Amino acid sequence: MEARNYIGLTMIAAGALLQARLAPLAAETSPPNSAAPQTVMGIGALGRIEPMSRVIHVSPDQGASGAVISEIRVREGQDVAKGDVVAVFSDYERRRTEIDLAAAEFAVSTARLVAAEAEFKKAQRDYDRKNSLRLSGTVSAFAFDEAELRSSKAKTDLEAMRASLKQSEANLRLKKLQLLQAQTAAPIDGTILKIHARAGERVGDKGILDMADLSSLEVVAEVYEADIARVKAGQAAVVRLPSSEAAYEAKVRMLGFTVEKNLMNSTDPLADRDARIVEVRLTLSDSARKDFLHQIYRQVQVHIAP
Repeated sequence: MEARNYIGLTMIAAGALLQARLAPLAAETSPPNSAAPQTVMGIGALGRIEPMSRVIHVSPDQGASGAVISEIRVREGQDVAKGDVVAVFSDYERRRTEIDLAAAEFAVSTARLVAAEAEFKKAQRDYDRKNSLRLSGTVSAFAFDEAELRSSKAKTDLEAMRASLKQSEANLRLKKLQLLQAQTAAPIDGTILKIHARAGERVGDKGILDMADLSSLEVVAEVYEADIARVKAGQAAVVRLPSSEAAYEAKVRMLGFTVEKNLMNSTDPLADRDARIVEVRLTLSDSARKDFLHQIYRQVQVHIAP
């Protein structure tokens, strides 16, 4: 009995020793465990609300530089159509008078041209008649030379009247263009956002007014240059207000082409104040447009999904 117990204990010990020796070998030859999957994070950025048309700073034509505003014909919040006059300058009436003078000169030149054409036709008929009579010897050489001279002069006068009419026409077109410079029209269909100059003032660096097409709004997100490679057109995103729980769906519309200094800054005192970013434009839903209609340039938080 004791012998059998001794043999059993010996076999158990031998098995344990063999297992201990084979364990390192099994560890070397067995394939390593696959790494745990890593979670791909989205991209966070600060952004601002802008119209898709961008905000247009309407300024006078270069020809009206320094002119004093006579009348502002719009108000803030007013919808205007492309071509509507939004401002008139103090030299408007003078330029209208110049158009009247140019139109009168054009009318005089037209009348003179008609008279010159009639005179040329008359002189040419007389020349043709005397030329035919000269061949038959029934008209003197003096009379023929006189008719030829009169026809030549009438032709010269006709060409001069044609040139004068062309000059008068060009002058009238010029005066009409100068009248356009005495007023400023809306470059697009849109809404007047802010007026920077009033009647009696000269136009400053900010121009006359700001306007935009508010039918479509978007978010301009400032994405760090190190993250821009992970952003593609069509990616989904979420836009949030810093002081609200409201969230709005958005979609990446286009990526900028230049790396610039950031314009938006976080309230975090440790945030980077001189970051290098690429502007990414995201379209907003119609519901967001209603909420942001009077909040152009408001700062928002953007999270672009991976």
